[in-house]
Amino acid sequence: MQWEDPTRTLCSYIGALSILLGAHYLPLTQLALKTGAIALGVVTVTELASRSFGSNAFLARLRPKEYKKLPESTLNATLKDIHDLVQYNVEQTQRLVFGQDLHKTFAASLGFTALYWSIKVLSPFSLAVLVLTSIFIAPLVASPRGREVAHDAKFRAGELTNEAVDNGKALAQDVRVKAAEQSAKAREAASDTGRRTGDMAHNGKQTAAELSTQAKGTAVNLSTQAKGTAVDLSNEAKATASGISEVTAETVRE
Repeated sequence: MQWEDPTRTLCSYIGALSILLGAHYLPLTQLALKTGAIALGVVTVTELASRSFGSNAFLARLRPKEYKKLPESTLNATLKDIHDLVQYNVEQTQRLVFGQDLHKTFAASLGFTALYWSIKVLSPFSLAVLVLTSIFIAPLVASPRGREVAHDAKFRAGELTNEAVDNGKALAQDVRVKAAEQSAKAREAASDTGRRTGDMAHNGKQTAAELSTQAKGTAVNLSTQAKGTAVDLSNEAKATASGISEVTAETVRE
């Protein structure tokens, strides 16, 4: 009960809890009783019949030469657990009644208050399981080993909390660095885009000026060619008209 031997104490708790479960679930208890009655009845009838019709009993061949017994160490340890449990409860009850450990007396008062209100809510079986579990857990919590485990758990929880905070800070720093990098890349990309747009606009203006100059030159050339062609056509027309006039005059004279 003092949890000096956790395995033995845990086995005692499981045994007590099994008794409660068997007492609560009556169909299981009735089934176990029925199975035991049938098995013992079959053994009795078989042994009686074998002894009546023969000299040797049928089960004599199956009986061991020496029956097994519980180890003395296990029996003494179990009796010691019961002895320690009784002594512990008697001593702690006196300490609580006389208020020697005031914090335990206050805790017991809260426990009785909770038990009083639990009776109105919980079933008797649930209440019995709760009381049994509390009886086995209370020494574990109050023991030096239990306090050491609680202290270690608290220290470990603090370490995990600090580690989580440090990881959160590191993650936030990484996020800020990545955000700054992305912002710088975005500004650089915007600057490159603006520069490319300016270059494209300048190139467009130069191309437009060149095209305008080429168009003007082409128009002047076309105008000059048109004027030269018109003059040539006029001279040819005059020459043709003069030739026709001369031919006509000669024809008239003839």
